[in-house]
Amino acid sequence: MNHQEIAHQLERLKTHLADGHAIYHERVTLLIQISHFEIQETRVGFRAGIIKPLDRQRAESSPLYHHMTSLPEIKFGASFFTGTDKNTAILNGNKLGRPYCPFILWLEPELAEFVLENEDEVTRQIPGYLLTNRDWKILK
Repeated sequence: MNHQEIAHQLERLKTHLADGHAIYHERVTLLIQISHFEIQETRVGFRAGIIKPLDRQRAESSPLYHHMTSLPEIKFGASFFTGTDKNTAILNGNKLGRPYCPFILWLEPELAEFVLENEDEVTRQIPGYLLTNRDWKILK
């Protein structure tokens, strides 16, 4: 994929978000609501509010989570590629992330809705599925 193809795919994902909800992971996994989704020529940037952690117990023991919840919004972003290697694109389906990127973002409306509808005893299992690329839908 080139820069334009990634930007087009990101635009498609942006328009299909369920009320801006997405799943964000950076040491802890969170349900967020994206308030700003900016696609530039070679990078993408976000601002979002935290709705809830997927694993409340793990999140509450994380200094990063406490820092993030002290802010009105979290801000994050990344370039589309690292270096000139087209195989290091940040976008893989509806998932943004790559090695050495500090975050992973899942822009999957069905997943966000599932997290909204379920309590911690179900949602705390989801990060294990997402982070190992297993199908979380088995939890339904």
